[in-house]
Amino acid sequence: MSAKGQELATTPWFITPLLYVLLVLGLTFQSTTSRASFFIPILSIAYWTVSYTTVPDKPLSTYFQAISAWETVFQALDYLVLTDPYAEFRLVGQTESPLQKPFLARLVWGLRLVAAPRGVGWNHEPKKFLPPHPEPQSRFSFIFRRQIPSALISFVIFDAAYLALRSHPGFLPGPSSIADVGPFMRFVNVLIFATSAYYFLDLQYRLFSIAMTASGMYRPDEWPDFLGSWSEAYTVRRFWDRTWYQKMRRWRTVPGDLIAQRWIGLKVGSRGCEYTKLFVGFCMNALMHQIADYALRQRGFWDFTSGGVWCFLWCRWVRLWLRMWLLRWGGDLGYEGQKRGGG
Repeated sequence: MSAKGQELATTPWFITPLLYVLLVLGLTFQSTTSRASFFIPILSIAYWTVSYTTVPDKPLSTYFQAISAWETVFQALDYLVLTDPYAEFRLVGQTESPLQKPFLARLVWGLRLVAAPRGVGWNHEPKKFLPPHPEPQSRFSFIFRRQIPSALISFVIFDAAYLALRSHPGFLPGPSSIADVGPFMRFVNVLIFATSAYYFLDLQYRLFSIAMTASGMYRPDEWPDFLGSWSEAYTVRRFWDRTWYQKMRRWRTVPGDLIAQRWIGLKVGSRGCEYTKLFVGFCMNALMHQIADYALRQRGFWDFTSGGVWCFLWCRWVRLWLRMWLLRWGGDLGYEGQKRGGG
């Protein structure tokens, strides 16, 4: 994966919509082989986007474009290759499979599935990990009293944080790094970057919810907040499982289930099965962020220490693995622990 020595083209604005269109179209096919074949152009376009294009003078846009493209790749791997969507997924209240329905009905069904990566409104929704659903209300109230004011707040905070990032050479193309300053300013820089990412994600979600609710495809009560409450983040695992967004949960867990249970044959609920699934999930997450890091710097894809992504995510995995092991070990000794410490 390298475009070394070549001038990078400008990333077309329609790359992300194109990938989603291909994913939705792939879901409309009744044949397993036909559905799986759509994974090839999705993977190829995402590879080209990361390796041979960039957003000039906007490194954060380049990074988020890469993240978006490869999220779609992994979502397509789940929906088109590893899973039979018509057997696996059901809308809440759906009584019959759309497999034998007309093309247009399958198209709408596929669009709704792709538009709900967290599974909200579907049989695979991980309800205990998501914020509560909004109260039933009119579309007017949801859009103009809830989502638009919140979107404006998110836009102002994101824009301010982004302007602060643009003023720091460590976040711009060139040899400078955010590590060139002292520990306190390094912490401030990382905090500003995290703030920009947090409110950018929230802004995207609220604008999308406005569009989908106004179209009539979803009800207002089908849009729980994208990010959970900070009061839930009293352990590292609960921060990632409940406070941070759960958009990747489905496609991070499916490959782990496949490898641990079908390929290796580990018993569901066993320690080996849990550790294997945790390991595979972190590898998927780390790979996506490593790809985005490569898109940003266009060097060192196989140098897993150059960008810090793998180091950070491996520390997370080791920490959670150690916690799981200690809890299991304590359980074997008869210690149940405090309920609030779970998650």
